[in-house]
Amino acid sequence: PSVFRAGFQTERPDSNWFLEQWIPFDISNMALDDNTELDNTVDFRNGRSGNWRLAPSDWSAYHPSHDDYQKEGNCRRWIGRALNILNRIASIDEYEMNKAFNRANQGLPTLLGLASHDFRNLKIEVDYVRDLIEISKEKYPEVKYQFCNSLDGFRNYISNFQKEDVPIKLDVTLNKNPKNDVPNLEINTIQGEVFGPQPFLAIQTISNRFIHDNLDFSVEDGKWSYAFHADTLPISDIKNIGIACNDKFGNQYLKVIKITE
Repeated sequence: PSVFRAGFQTERPDSNWFLEQWIPFDISNMALDDNTELDNTVDFRNGRSGNWRLAPSDWSAYHPSHDDYQKEGNCRRWIGRALNILNRIASIDEYEMNKAFNRANQGLPTLLGLASHDFRNLKIEVDYVRDLIEISKEKYPEVKYQFCNSLDGFRNYISNFQKEDVPIKLDVTLNKNPKNDVPNLEINTIQGEVFGPQPFLAIQTISNRFIHDNLDFSVEDGKWSYAFHADTLPISDIKNIGIACNDKFGNQYLKVIKITE
């Protein structure tokens, strides 16, 4: 995926670093101006579940810190804010909708995210949100807005800060029977730039185990390899190999190499 939202909005350092390697967009922030309502619940008190008490609550998106995903820092990915609808915690309301319209009215890029569960009657929630928008439109008639999915929302937002390059494209080859060497996977970037330090490598074995491993880095940027041998996996034990990546605008590359049918 190119966009991620944490279950129960829960992130921690390990997931922060995992996302930072492959996923350019994260819509998990549920920060509030006043976190009293969260501290009054059992499952969110003291940051037990979704802990965003230090994150921006102004409908901006930000690059997180390496050591604390709630704080602005120098990481690659963007984190946006999404609130629930008619929920017991962190729900969108007239105050929050007006806050988003007011920010946009000042000429600032604004990303308003909404989240819900599809086992509920979403028509009720959609109508509620549309009513909130109509109220804010009357207060800020000059503000233009659009409905979009989360990927397009992030792309529109970051277009205010950086220009989109050509989409990512890789060349992936597997040499199964090299002379005087081990079977080798080679990955070369031929267009664009990979988000993060390396593409994602997934391996399916004959016994249907699914394994993720790191690639070997080349002396040249944008090139990686992986050797199949006794220290990793023998090629004879492999059914499929998957290579995937995003670029910083959420464009994706995916290739699956079938070793055995």
